[in-house]
Amino acid sequence: MAWIVEVSDKALKHLEKFERKMQAKLLNIIEMFKTSPFPKNCDIKKLEGAENVFRLRKGKIRILDIDVRGRIY
Repeated sequence: MAWIVEVSDKALKHLEKFERKMQAKLLNIIEMFKTSPFPKNCDIKKLEGAENVFRLRKGKIRILDIDVRGRIY
């Protein structure tokens, strides 16, 4: 099943601050979500004290606030 991945304007602005190599890595991670909401080669954990908020870790990269569109804004 294919998923739709939306990246907020705020996230894109943050992405622009990184070097091109890091941007490519981050975009690759985001692309993985098109095939599965929980990619197998990433460490995804629910944040303690928060409901339905997750963080993703892959190597030195951390992405916070992975959530459904209606609740993340």
